[in-house]
Amino acid sequence: MAVRIANDRQSIKALSTLTVENWVGISYLAIGPSALSYWFWNRGLDVLGSARGSMFNHLIPLSSAGLGMLFLNEQFYIYHLVSVTLIVAGILISSLRTTRKLD
Repeated sequence: MAVRIANDRQSIKALSTLTVENWVGISYLAIGPSALSYWFWNRGLDVLGSARGSMFNHLIPLSSAGLGMLFLNEQFYIYHLVSVTLIVAGILISSLRTTRKLD
């Protein structure tokens, strides 16, 4: 219990030492990814519809890996290639239109 109280006091003390630049960064992270991304996603679902828009949900890990490689110098491994192949194949297969004749 005493350790938790000490940690809480340190956290409060650390908050008081944040600069304006730190608060701008925290605000950017809170507003950008947290609020705007949901708004854009919901707007895209309104335009495309839920059935077509849900296929793009599977592109999130793909874009995350690509951005990690681009900005964070992450390495490209064989499992990335397998994942890309499976994701793209799944989207292509699910987007094929089949017509069946009902008897």
